[in-house]
Amino acid sequence: MNLTAALLPPGWMLAVHTLVAALALWLLRIAPWRRLVEPTTSQIFPAAVVLLLALWSIRPPPLGGIEIHFLGATVLTLMFGARLAVIALSLVLLGTAALGRLDPAALSLHLLVLAFLPVAASRAVLWAAERWLPRNIFVYLFIPAFLGAALTLALTGAVSLGLIGTLADAARADMAWQSLPFCLLLAFGEATLSGMVLTLMVVYRPDWVGTFDDSRYLRKR
Repeated sequence: MNLTAALLPPGWMLAVHTLVAALALWLLRIAPWRRLVEPTTSQIFPAAVVLLLALWSIRPPPLGGIEIHFLGATVLTLMFGARLAVIALSLVLLGTAALGRLDPAALSLHLLVLAFLPVAASRAVLWAAERWLPRNIFVYLFIPAFLGAALTLALTGAVSLGLIGTLADAARADMAWQSLPFCLLLAFGEATLSGMVLTLMVVYRPDWVGTFDDSRYLRKR
């Protein structure tokens, strides 16, 4: 899902830069920085960033400049909450740019599409599950963890490929539309991986999953 600065007209890119800068300043003000010095979070947060950076490096050779890879935004959102998840994904994107795997001039566009958007989608699924569905551990693992991951990757992939398909040159646009079904297939893999990881953590290390509340999901009926 590599985007380039040439994809958007200069005026649009300026608007994206401005929007992301405003979101970043807002995030820096409201982020729960104290959690990063807590014993558990201080250990697993950097480990999660490094592991996700490695996971993003596992991708098939680009076809026509189109790359598709796992996202991990849902796992981060459920582990650390939305604000820290955006920060973690931002660090992953900075590492990816440092490795030369994305266009640095399009970093703000990547932050908008691959950090803010998927975290917002993951948080929305969690909010809906908490508001309208029974308080049950299986609901938590199947809806926010499994289904939320699938919907998040499908939405993020559709937006990324849709931008390329709409605004890129004819050859790359055609490849983007042809890649869309593969993105939907990858959504199932994303859901399976996220569901397995979160299930293991909920069972063995529930303190690693910040949005999982024992009193809410495991209380006696």
